[in-house]
Amino acid sequence: MKLLAATALSLSLLASAFAQSNQVGAASGPGAAPSAPAQNSQMIKITRRGAQPSRQGPADNFTGSVRVYKSIVLMRPL
Repeated sequence: MKLLAATALSLSLLASAFAQSNQVGAASGPGAAPSAPAQNSQMIKITRRGAQPSRQGPADNFTGSVRVYKSIVLMRPL
C-alpha cells in the first residue's frame, strides 16, 4: 500500500513538473529570443550577512544589548 501511494505521488509530481515546463516553453516559443521579465515577476536579491546595516534593539522588547538586522528590504516596483 505504501509503495502504491509513493508511486502515485511520484507520478503526480512528475506530471506537474512536465506540465509546468511545457507552459514555460510554449510561452517563449521554439527559437524565440529571451524576452524581458514578466510584469508580475519578483526578483530576489541575495546579500551576505553583515552587508545590511543593523540598529540597536528596542529596550522595551529586549534585555541587554541586542542588534537588529532588517531581513526584508522593500523596493519600489520597476
